[in-house]
Amino acid sequence: MTYNTLTNLYTVTEGTDNEVYVVDANGQLISQFDTAGFGSDFTTNIFYNSLTDQYPITDSTDGVPYIISTSGAFSSSFSSGGYASDPYGIAYNSLTEQYAIVDRIDDEVYIVNTVSGNLEAQCDTALLGSPVARPTVALSTLRSYNHPKSNTRGGKLWQTVRLRWKDIE
Repeated sequence: MTYNTLTNLYTVTEGTDNEVYVVDANGQLISQFDTAGFGSDFTTNIFYNSLTDQYPITDSTDGVPYIISTSGAFSSSFSSGGYASDPYGIAYNSLTEQYAIVDRIDDEVYIVNTVSGNLEAQCDTALLGSPVARPTVALSTLRSYNHPKSNTRGGKLWQTVRLRWKDIE
């Protein structure tokens, strides 16, 4: 999930149905687009890059981060197969102009060049001392949980969910 600062909208990936959903702050669906058309069959994370007005997304089944326009048009991609076996999250550092790609299998964060995708640095997240295996998913990926303490506000269902390290697998 990411927030687009130019449009004031949220963007959510859904890997199992190959869709990206754009919603407003009230949860109303504004638009959606399919990711399978440009090769992404299991999107795992999305990030809004305000400098380029594009979305980098990760796909954990093919090891390819894709760069797409805010309307869903394919722009570019690069292989992370040489370093990330399961790219599960992505973020952009505007100061260094690099992507950080989270790999939950390798317990690593890979810092890569935004143009070439070449590996420039990496960080072993297992050294951070998480009490569970593969904690990197918590850095970038939201999980869906049904929580028994849900309530209704303004006719819309809202759920209160507290994630703890033990909840994330």
